[in-house]
Amino acid sequence: MRTSKHKKINNLSDEELAALKSLKSNKNIVICKADKGNSIVILDREVYIKKAEDILKGKQFEQLKYDKFYLEREEELNKYILSLYNNNVIDSKLRHQLKSTCSSISVFYGLPKAHKTGYPLRPIISTRGSYQYQLSKYLAKAIREARPQASSYIKDSFEFVKKIKEIVLERNKTYIKCSFDVESLYTNVPVNEAIEITLDYMYKPRKLIDVPLNRDQMKILLNLSVTNSPFRFHNKIYKQIDGVAMGNPLAPIIADLWMQKMEEKLNKFRTNRPIVWLRYVDDIFCLFTISETKIKDFHSRINKWHDNLNFTLELESNNSISFLDVCVTQDEEDKLTTSLYRKPTHTGLYMLWDSNQNRRYKLGLIKTDVVI
Repeated sequence: MRTSKHKKINNLSDEELAALKSLKSNKNIVICKADKGNSIVILDREVYIKKAEDILKGKQFEQLKYDKFYLEREEELNKYILSLYNNNVIDSKLRHQLKSTCSSISVFYGLPKAHKTGYPLRPIISTRGSYQYQLSKYLAKAIREARPQASSYIKDSFEFVKKIKEIVLERNKTYIKCSFDVESLYTNVPVNEAIEITLDYMYKPRKLIDVPLNRDQMKILLNLSVTNSPFRFHNKIYKQIDGVAMGNPLAPIIADLWMQKMEEKLNKFRTNRPIVWLRYVDDIFCLFTISETKIKDFHSRINKWHDNLNFTLELESNNSISFLDVCVTQDEEDKLTTSLYRKPTHTGLYMLWDSNQNRRYKLGLIKTDVVI
């Protein structure tokens, strides 16, 4: 075996290395990334486990008494993939792409929300390496390419800024900006209902492009991908019996299509509707020409859309409101302007240009500061 002729250069001092080794060897703490703000959080291990187990006591999860459930799910998936192949629905290449071999069980972990009181955890179930991961990636791509796009849909902050700059306000007219946020969208999405909504969007207008599956076949694969998903946490095995797992490639698009169906109910509003409604998954920016009291009435009405849906409301302050990483302000000339917004917990840390990261992430950082 060849050895490198070049001496390894370490960019950390001996003191820094010793400190990192000490932290890594400390079994009483958990070191993890914060949910937002590019910061590192150190938690007492018992506190972290308690926060996570409180989440897992919810109705969306169930602890299993045996640890072979994920192997049974893998076998169920592979049998169905084989049946599709034997019936000439899929070819050999797609069969090998979707079937699962030597999978591992999904893993649950939490990201502390450092910007919120009490530092609650955002639950993540990493499905990478699991039996459904490749299938979920395939289905997510297929649905993404064929899905109908709502007029409220925004892809990212850049598209949001573009849409804001297209809004023309009337002079001397009162406008109120606000935002709505869906509490714990992913865990509260009724998964069976969301699957039916996804299928309705995909198959009623047209057949899925370049996907050799009919509606019934797609439904079975969606169920294998996102329902009764097993995972482990702290040497215990669970399954998710409702909601969708953040960490599954299918989760964002299924949650988004369910929200798209919910917001269709806006068409029934004859009065007190927002003149602007822009949505990024579970975050919504609105512009109203009605009073704050009527906006709060509107808030109460949309909270009745579904038992699993609960919106929180944030009203503008001093003619400004933050949305995603953008601050929207109405200036003295009644024009909407945008600027970069950072949460108080933002550390200001950015990756170095010469770091071993994909170039597109580095360009994205520059684009954020320049465009917004």
